[in-house]
Amino acid sequence: MNEEKEMELLFNQLMEGKSINELDARQMKGLLKVFVAKTAKINERKIQLEKPPNPPSNNKNVISTSLVEDLLNDGF
Repeated sequence: MNEEKEMELLFNQLMEGKSINELDARQMKGLLKVFVAKTAKINERKIQLEKPPNPPSNNKNVISTSLVEDLLNDGF
């Protein structure tokens, strides 16, 4: 858990301009794990956003368009 937090901090430092040349092999491996995890989360979110929204259920509170049109046509 400490290593995970350390790698998150290191990742943020790199994003702010720290040179990747300053890292040792352990830090590079840890950053690779962080990168893989972040990429997986991004891909998961992309899939969620590409799914169409759920259609309305057969809830009694939902008024159908045809019912509204019938009421309007009947002079309501």
